[in-house]
Amino acid sequence: MKKSLIKIIIFTLLFSSLPIKILAEESSIENNNVSATKIDQQDIVEIAHELNVENSSNLEMQSLESDNDTSITTNLDNSDLEAFVEINFNHKSEELTVNSKFELEPGKEEIKNYNLFVHDVNGDDILATLIDQETGDVYNIDSTEIHASIAPAIPVLVAFLGKFGIKWLMKKFGKKAIKSAVKDLNKQLKKKSLGKGSTGRTKARNLEEQIAMKSVLSNPLKGARQVVPASKMKDKRWPGKKGWVKMQRIIEVDRGRKKINIHFNYNKKTKKFDDFKFKN
Repeated sequence: MKKSLIKIIIFTLLFSSLPIKILAEESSIENNNVSATKIDQQDIVEIAHELNVENSSNLEMQSLESDNDTSITTNLDNSDLEAFVEINFNHKSEELTVNSKFELEPGKEEIKNYNLFVHDVNGDDILATLIDQETGDVYNIDSTEIHASIAPAIPVLVAFLGKFGIKWLMKKFGKKAIKSAVKDLNKQLKKKSLGKGSTGRTKARNLEEQIAMKSVLSNPLKGARQVVPASKMKDKRWPGKKGWVKMQRIIEVDRGRKKINIHFNYNKKTKKFDDFKFKN
């Protein structure tokens, strides 16, 4: 495994010299009414130039569009690594998600899905955040510091491969649409919560708070600690005698410069969650 990770890091650092193909058939767009459009070669050359990628003749890009989504799917297959990365842009919510699959060793695949937040794009420099949809782990990606990044190799490689899709989506929909903005979290909160009520603020004041809440909703108990035991849970909606306790998560954002404090109620008997809220 260690040798495979080294190969990935080497690939990342030498990315500009490797051929890439973007294929349509592996996309996860659910709408069957999908149209595939081959991206103009001049656009490919321009994107490659902006990202300092030399072999633009080896770069084929294809977009998939439905009524609700547009996606760019990247598929890399060489002697050292097989990699699949898809960036999906939802037209209505303007949210970006990433689906990825890597074969680190023969017969051993790693599948990762992320929420993607693009903070800024300037030439070939991209500042973004990835949230692992399964674990809730937050990865801050700054391409200007990527060679010194301590982030795991998979998110770093996802960010590099995803550059092409991000740049193309910006050309099509505009920088303002692709750059992440604060969105309403109500839908995500409803999916994870029982809906018995709220005792605090649920609306994110800024993008950092939104990222923190999405991280918690992905995997509430990871890194959580109990702050109110069952014996002190007196609210009739979440009585301690029925298994409810109050939990706390502290999420570091903005590359560790900010800490977001989030509380939620957890039922140890039913394994259900409720009353997610910001505490700072």
